[in-house]
Amino acid sequence: MLDIKFICPNPSCESFEIQAEIDDVQYDMAEQEDHDSVVTMQSRVICGCGDEPYTVEVIAQGGEKKVIVLEDEGIRVKFSDNSGDYTGEMIDLFYAPPDD
Repeated sequence: MLDIKFICPNPSCESFEIQAEIDDVQYDMAEQEDHDSVVTMQSRVICGCGDEPYTVEVIAQGGEKKVIVLEDEGIRVKFSDNSGDYTGEMIDLFYAPPDD
């Protein structure tokens, strides 16, 4: 899950901050071509002030992740991407000791 927040674009909400937890996606490093490894996920978020629904899309690409509000792509969405946080067990899967 990904915690996000953004200011509701509805003027009657007077800069109400929408906070939500949405589905997250990870970049697929197993694909051969970069364009094949881009992964997206859409979630619906409801404004607590005006009850307006918004569609938020997470786009995971190599080296970066974007979160956009499809109804207004100019809205700045704040999020914390912790997809690089690996447990010790996960690090062991990726780590190969150097050749002697």
